[in-house]
Amino acid sequence: MNKISEQEFIHRVANIPLTVLRNTSLRNIFTPFSRRCQEQEFEFTIDHKLGTDFPADKRQRMREIFCPFNINKNSLLKKYKQGAVSGEQFAQQMQLLLDDLIAKYSQVLSADELNSFLGVAPNSHASFPFDPHQSD
Repeated sequence: MNKISEQEFIHRVANIPLTVLRNTSLRNIFTPFSRRCQEQEFEFTIDHKLGTDFPADKRQRMREIFCPFNINKNSLLKKYKQGAVSGEQFAQQMQLLLDDLIAKYSQVLSADELNSFLGVAPNSHASFPFDPHQSD
């Protein structure tokens, strides 16, 4: 497994905006900048936690799982910031999203890969670090 170091990961993530700008082509000019940055960070995270030689087919399946999760997470966060959902509702819904993400990744990744990537066991219940009573 050929992982990038923590220092290289931090360097790459810090340079994502510049990298995205350099790699913007007419093909993806209308894709939102923030989405392209998030996609690049996701790739660097895989390189750091699972290795640069991590299989392309598994990367693609992970992207397919992460994309709707990220959209739902951002939508929920927006609703929370706008006051459309309470802190308690936010925490409950985010917990469901995280549990679903882990369940789906558990179908793609081995137990060791899942532990390396997210620090959890397959089909486990992630602990969402959020106290809704401090935010309402």
